[in-house]
Amino acid sequence: MHNKSEPKTDKDDSPGHDPSRDVDVTKIDKIALGPWRNEATFWVGLVEKKKLHHLGDPDPTRNALRDKLAIGHLVFARRPDPTDPAFLPFLETGIRDFMTSGRLHRIYFDITNMKTLSGSLGDGYWASFELKLIYQRAELLIITSFYQGGNYLKMKRDALKRHLADILKL
Repeated sequence: MHNKSEPKTDKDDSPGHDPSRDVDVTKIDKIALGPWRNEATFWVGLVEKKKLHHLGDPDPTRNALRDKLAIGHLVFARRPDPTDPAFLPFLETGIRDFMTSGRLHRIYFDITNMKTLSGSLGDGYWASFELKLIYQRAELLIITSFYQGGNYLKMKRDALKRHLADILKL
């Protein structure tokens, strides 16, 4: 039975379900970032509703739209095995290179519940890494729209910087 508090998404189990391999990452100018555990605000509110690409890999347990918008398998195509010590630095470099390539015109960042995350692996590490990068680079901050609780966060730049610093525990 479907839990009414969780947004409904449709999983595609059809044999022909295969994420597009033809996406040209160099043409992507918008991206959704934030903690992936935020089902309603990140996955449904940003990725699905706004049809934004995300840095995840295609996953047959998700719906077809999420798979179609997944670009992790392309951005991190030659990644080492997760047990390899080079794995984390590889992903960090890939994220940094992708975000600072100059091709992105808009970043949609879901900061919902980020203050409750430790920032360790499995508890917001990648979202914290991405948010720190945005916080530290004016050219990324200026193109980022922040969302909290599913709503656009409208703040003056100084107040926003203080809010982000508080989330990042800086």
